[in-house]
Amino acid sequence: MSTVWVLGGHGFIGQEVVKLLKNKYKVITTSQSSLQSPHEGVIHYNIKYEYNHFRDVLSQHKIDSILFLSGNAYPANSEHTPFYEIESTYLPFLALTEAVRLHSTFSRVWFASSVAVYGANNEPSLGEESETCPLSFYGLAKLNLEEYVKYYARVHKLSMGAFRIFSTYGPTLKRQLIYDLVQKMIRNPELISVYGDGTEARDLSFVTDQAAAICTLVEKVNPNGDIYNVGSGQLYTVNEVIERLVGILKIKPKIDYIPKRSFDGTTWKADITKMNTLGFKQKYNLQQGLEQTVSGILKES
Repeated sequence: MSTVWVLGGHGFIGQEVVKLLKNKYKVITTSQSSLQSPHEGVIHYNIKYEYNHFRDVLSQHKIDSILFLSGNAYPANSEHTPFYEIESTYLPFLALTEAVRLHSTFSRVWFASSVAVYGANNEPSLGEESETCPLSFYGLAKLNLEEYVKYYARVHKLSMGAFRIFSTYGPTLKRQLIYDLVQKMIRNPELISVYGDGTEARDLSFVTDQAAAICTLVEKVNPNGDIYNVGSGQLYTVNEVIERLVGILKIKPKIDYIPKRSFDGTTWKADITKMNTLGFKQKYNLQQGLEQTVSGILKES
């Protein structure tokens, strides 16, 4: 049985990825926290994300694939300084890559990048070769680490790739657009405030679909510096999301539009041609995903 190591397996997307992988693979998860793993049937280590600790994990297991899903989970965390990105993402990923280069050159490594690398690019559809114009330290860090992925694949012949995750939502994500909107509607069903003017659009995907796409890459691709978009390929405006949510919650609020933040994009739609060539198709439409998300949030409220 092949072995997959997931760094960040406790996170929003990481938990879904592990749930899918452990049905087919031996799965190892690692975390820098002292919390116990939420997953049954996996091997888990609490370690520091440093070279020596990564080397130790690699020396104990023959690892076929590595998923680096760790790092800064929210762009606003590094809005005013790049050092957060350096400490949370740069250094751990480079330490992991060096450990693989020196101790496990057969392992395939996937880096979780982000739609944020496209930033100010407002092309109707964003392909992997589209211009990248980050608007934040977060997006800049992701883009720079993609270049490290390509470098290690080209120069050191490591099997490495990256996937750019577009906007993802689900019941356990306690931040970002959909969660924030639902919480505002629960607190005050008569009036909610929204960043922007409502015409901003996002390529939205339900978390189970995003995890399945990542697992497809693990199963079907031997990366050689490859980049893949992971998204739905469909745009939904903020106003459309609001309309669907108020329908699910059966309320009629007034909307107060306020100026958007510096790191907020406008329209980001994924060209998912490369993922389609792998035979991947999403299972959840927007309505189905929103209904499950709202149901999960209400259960915890």
